[in-house]
Parts: sequence; structure tokens; C-alpha cells
Amino acid sequence: WLGGIQMVALNYQTSDTHVALNNAFFSQNGNCGYVLKPKVMRGSDHILYKRFNPFKKEIEGLHSTFIELTIISGQYVCQQDYTASPIVEVEVLGIPKDCFKYKTKLCTKNALNPIWEDTFEIEVRMLELAFLKFTVFDIATNLPTAQRIIPINQLRPGYRNVPLNSPDNKPLPLSSIFICSIFHPDSPPLNNEIDGPNQDTLQKKRMSFLVVHDISDNNPYAILKVTNDSTTQDVIKMALEKTGKAHKANDFVLVEEFEDDHLYGSQQRMVGMEEIPLSVRSQWKNDGKFVLKQVG
Repeated sequence: WLGGIQMVALNYQTSDTHVALNNAFFSQNGNCGYVLKPKVMRGSDHILYKRFNPFKKEIEGLHSTFIELTIISGQYVCQQDYTASPIVEVEVLGIPKDCFKYKTKLCTKNALNPIWEDTFEIEVRMLELAFLKFTVFDIATNLPTAQRIIPINQLRPGYRNVPLNSPDNKPLPLSSIFICSIFHPDSPPLNNEIDGPNQDTLQKKRMSFLVVHDISDNNPYAILKVTNDSTTQDVIKMALEKTGKAHKANDFVLVEEFEDDHLYGSQQRMVGMEEIPLSVRSQWKNDGKFVLKQVG
């Protein structure tokens, strides 16, 4: 899926993580028909169309979503032994940059109604291909007793009861975990202290992406993450930071190149230092781009 492959062969004789992941992926449409590829792979208007490489260590041009996930408690999580000592492993599956594992604290000798109340911060860059895998382990045997995989874009915010399946992906009666999730689009929580699921969600500025061309000989373009009040001077500094020339920001200007229906050919205009490039871009009626040029 990360490479845009449409058909994948699975070994249905073994109910392993791959089959469970496939079932979770196609649960998004009720196990009926196709699931559309992410827009970055099919939409020509996406800023990363034909530039997206999911296996790069640094990926620019994707909005991050930050999730505060609290594993509160569980019910009947080790059905073979209610005196087991369970922990929950939370794994993020998706593009390599999103993958991570978290573990709750141990709840000693209580698998009937264990309480963990552990909170994790999760950053996800591609929601369409990201999954949460919950796995309950008995610490004495280090073997999984229950699990569940959920597409993150199907996870509803707030308090939720998540039914669990057996390790071979069969429903377990009464077995579940109780969680709370809070979503923070575009930026991490402004408060570094996590007070649990009751923390207020703070207002944040909307982030947008801006492509600036010709920032250096080795970098034909840069994708910058800017806000609605970022000025041209801010954009120039951000672009030059990627080439290590931020100290030379005064030697560069930002030029817009756009097609004008009333004039023949491409037009150019130097953008004022206090102008807002996002506002300038919104006025383009045809194709246009920003180019960084050195003065003199």
C-alpha cells in the first residue's frame, strides 16, 4: 500500500498480523469494494504528487496530526487467567516515519478489570495509511492474549470502548480496553505537561504548505510549512535555512511567476517583503510558482 500497489497476495491459511491488518484496512468501507489511494498518490493538485516517497527519513509536504492517547483500563484481557499481570503494547503501523511502539505500565495480578491510565503522544503524518495496533501481553509468559488493529482515520475522538480479538483474530466475548483520544491537527499540544484525557484542547494556527523553487543548485525546490501570517521575509529565511544560508537572507528576493490571460506568456513580479505569500498565491487564476532569486 505504501508504494501504491493495488493488489497484494496474502496467506489466508495463517491468521497473522498481515491478515488482521488487511481486514482492518478494508473495514473502512464495510468490506465492500475498493478503498481509494491517498490523495498524494492520485491527486494531481496535491503538493507532493509524483514527489512522494514514503520511505524517506524526512518527508515534507504532509500535515501532521498529533494524538493524545490514554489507555485507561481493560476488561477480561487475559481470558485464560484472570490473575495474570497484563500490559498493553500500542504500536503505530504506517509509513516508516510514523511507526513507533509504546507500552503501558504493568497491572499486577489483575486481568479481569486492570487499570493503567497511561497517556502517550503520537504524531501521524499520513492518516490514510496509519493504524493503531493494541496488543495485550501476559508479563509472566510474554505471550499475547488479545489484540486489535484499527485504522487511525476511523478512530473517533473521546472516550471509546475497543473490543479485542484473539491473537488469531477471532472476536473475544467481553474482552475490551477503554481508551480516550484527543486529536491536535497540524501542531503538537502547546502544553508540555500532559494531565490526561481531561486536558483542554488549545487553539492553534492553521498550517499550509508553500513550494519555493530554485533555492540552490542542489535543491530545485523546497516545501515550506507556513502560517497565514508568514511574510515574504519569513519565507525567504525558511527556504535559505534548508541550504545553510539563512544569514544571507537580505541578499535574496522572492519572485512570483504566473500566467495572465490578458497578457501574453508568463509574468513575473517581485513580492514585497511584508506581503503574505499565501494571500498572493490565492489570487492566481492560472498556474504559478514562487522562485527565489539572489539580488545582483
